[in-house]
Amino acid sequence: CFDIFSTSFLLVTAHFAAHQTKVQERHDDFARIDSALVPLMCPAIHLTAPPTNARDERATVNRSPKHKGKAAWSISALFDRVFWFGDFNYRIDLPPDHVLASIDRNELKSLLAADQ
Repeated sequence: CFDIFSTSFLLVTAHFAAHQTKVQERHDDFARIDSALVPLMCPAIHLTAPPTNARDERATVNRSPKHKGKAAWSISALFDRVFWFGDFNYRIDLPPDHVLASIDRNELKSLLAADQ
């Protein structure tokens, strides 16, 4: 993390779960990483309880089945600008031949509709 003047930046690299059927696992990977970075990057905030008020933008509601609905700190909400880099493994949920044919025909809306 670093600051430029009064703007805070955080760069995050990650590798989310692979394979076509692992969409929820990828969502869970993001939520886990987003909250697990708080004690490393912002230890003073980590020691306080996350806000229970859903309008407090510094907290996120964990959507993982294991912790459904539990409030957690969000590292993405604690910095002014956060850039996520990596292999997130989100895919277009169509057969490869269909995807390539749609690209050739410039039918990008159909691909966007099947984007995970």
